[in-house]
Amino acid sequence: MFVPYTGPSNQRNPKARRAANAFKAARGASRAKGGHGTLQWVQVPDSSSEDSSESSTNETPSSLVIRASKSSSSRAAEPAPLPKFVLGGQKFYPYHGMGGKGPLTTTALSRYFDILLPDDCKAQGIDVSRGAAYGGGLLKWIAQHDGVLHGLTAFALCSLETVGKTDAIYQAILHHRHKILEDVHRRLERRQVDDVLIQAICLLIPVDDYLGYVEYGPVHRSGLSNIVKIRGGFRQVGNSDMAFGNLLQTSMLVVMSMIDFHVQTRIAPMFLPDERPMASISLSSEMQKRIFALPSGFQTLVHAGILSTNVLVIVESYEAWLLQVKDVELKDRATWRPQLLSELNNVEKCVVVTLVCLADDISSLGFHAAAPIFRKPKQRSEALTDVPELWADPALVDCVIWMSTVISTPRNSRSIDPDFRKEVLKRSIRGRDFALDWEQIQRKLRRFFYAEERAGDWEKAWNLALGEPWLFE
Repeated sequence: MFVPYTGPSNQRNPKARRAANAFKAARGASRAKGGHGTLQWVQVPDSSSEDSSESSTNETPSSLVIRASKSSSSRAAEPAPLPKFVLGGQKFYPYHGMGGKGPLTTTALSRYFDILLPDDCKAQGIDVSRGAAYGGGLLKWIAQHDGVLHGLTAFALCSLETVGKTDAIYQAILHHRHKILEDVHRRLERRQVDDVLIQAICLLIPVDDYLGYVEYGPVHRSGLSNIVKIRGGFRQVGNSDMAFGNLLQTSMLVVMSMIDFHVQTRIAPMFLPDERPMASISLSSEMQKRIFALPSGFQTLVHAGILSTNVLVIVESYEAWLLQVKDVELKDRATWRPQLLSELNNVEKCVVVTLVCLADDISSLGFHAAAPIFRKPKQRSEALTDVPELWADPALVDCVIWMSTVISTPRNSRSIDPDFRKEVLKRSIRGRDFALDWEQIQRKLRRFFYAEERAGDWEKAWNLALGEPWLFE
């Protein structure tokens, strides 16, 4: 959520919607002809911005540091089919000849294998030896399959763009994304359904999501599901190479669940007046006990009828996760994701997304170099300010302050403009004279879920916002 399914992609690529339309048309045509429509869903966009990005790069192979193996044990650990690659210092270094594959290729691949891959392995609980095998498998695939090479490059550049956003990086991402689509399209035309195709699509999905090409997400999701069926089912995914195994299955589940989460937490376009059904309904003693166990802020909203009992399951799931990981170091914690319900209202969807952001910030995902790709603090903050229900009801003041604080203050502070965050926080308290210092804000945050691990960053962000002259006029 909070990647609106109506906006950003239309601003950067007005032809992006064609993917969904082409999917429907191709499927309908295929059925009319009695043919197989499963492999017809990907269309290669002809955006001029992407074509123009294929211009040559000034990058030279010398920009990539290549180390030789320092010991025979390191050489022994190197996968046999990879004579062009060396393993040194427990890091993989791609063959420098790949620099000719497109703009910033060697820079991106170096970032992936040096920084992102270790984080990926840690997030999936992979030990050093398994991680080395996994990295070796990826190196083999990028040497043999352009779709995987361009996929890893684009994904790494998306994480790099959050560190230092430039037009050159953005154009490079578009170039490599275009190349992924071309490779996937060729494989589909040849009906070449294999793990390489699945890996390429699993890399394409988060790239499109990061760029805001959200119309593609559900289309890719549907196509990927059909690909897996043709592949022989979920258990067959990843079995073509021992280096991958169930790791490719995990990658596929991650990207598919990401799309599902966006779709299920999509904000309803119309503002419907809240009927406050809970206020007039008598609750069972068991339900009252469950409500009483919630943080006080949630109790108030449930009793006021703003939150329904549907959200209880999700909030209780989050509390159970907190209890489970309380003795685990932040960098070693697996993050939390809820089982979503279709009956959630807009306010409840905002609560769920806020909890997901908070879980990411106090788990290993918050330390991942690619976390901003999935955390989306700016996009989610913007969407939060566009939910009229949140800003029209005085009873939601404290909740809005909590949501704004969590969503706009990610662990990776470089992934959001501090001035933008300041404006989000200022809006959450504008015209309310109680918000004169951090202690008062802190008391309101504690009415919901308050993370001591994040208190320092939250206090710093609020002190910057509270220091603005307008507040004291």
